[in-house]
Amino acid sequence: MAGCAGGSGSTQAQSGAGQSQVGSELFGSRTGGARGGRAGSASQEDSGWSIVIAHFPADEDGAQRANYALQRVRTAGRLPEARLEDRGDRIVIVYGNYRELNDPRAREDLQRIRGITIDDERPYSRAIIGPPPVREVYGEIPEFDLRNARSLYGQDKAFTLQIAIYGRQDGGRPSDRELAEIRKTAETAVAGLRREGQEAFYFHGSTRSSVTIGLFTEGEVGGRGADGVMRSESMRLREVRREHPNNLLNGQGIRERIPGTRGNAERNFRLQPSQLVMVPQSS
Repeated sequence: MAGCAGGSGSTQAQSGAGQSQVGSELFGSRTGGARGGRAGSASQEDSGWSIVIAHFPADEDGAQRANYALQRVRTAGRLPEARLEDRGDRIVIVYGNYRELNDPRAREDLQRIRGITIDDERPYSRAIIGPPPVREVYGEIPEFDLRNARSLYGQDKAFTLQIAIYGRQDGGRPSDRELAEIRKTAETAVAGLRREGQEAFYFHGSTRSSVTIGLFTEGEVGGRGADGVMRSESMRLREVRREHPNNLLNGQGIRERIPGTRGNAERNFRLQPSQLVMVPQSS
């Protein structure tokens, strides 16, 4: 495999279970990825992503807590545009509306929100970018479909690690034929990972499909919990990150700017790491 998408060096991205091979066979070896994260960036869906700041049970007590928390986010947190959304069995406080997971604005806003300090603490350090509302796009292997994960493995499995995306290299909308191939390729990659004993899932969006590994509870992802206690990432999550350090586009690494850096020096760029995303609620 050649260098990372959009890169000019010889750095290579790790790929799992033939992800690079199936991506190259379907989409060729073009490297038109992005430097800033727009073209060639990764997403589960092409519209409606938002930053999830906090979430609560969808019951009367949870609704009251959510409304109180929202007012604090808007005032002390200095995020007046934050809003509540009903997402099945959870009520969430969200911010923003982004076209894709790697929208540069989303990544900048996420970094800013995680860094907000109130009373010498960072109450939103566990904020995460969440997927758009689920659309009825299911695959041929329902037990590997991320949309079914919570019903199969438990509603507490709220997070998963995204490691790969399949779609047009230029980020454009695929034809019906291309979209069918994109989805088939993602499912083939997941089947290969499953044969290796890895807990892999696919997610079909309207223009791209993603591959994720593992299911993790809120307590496993680290950061400050709703009870105010700081937790470390679980050993299992750290192991998955070590095995799948990058988020790949059609089998190739995505070159992106390191947050907080300026200039075009090579040290200011990296291969995009694999990243936690929320497991969607099936409608």
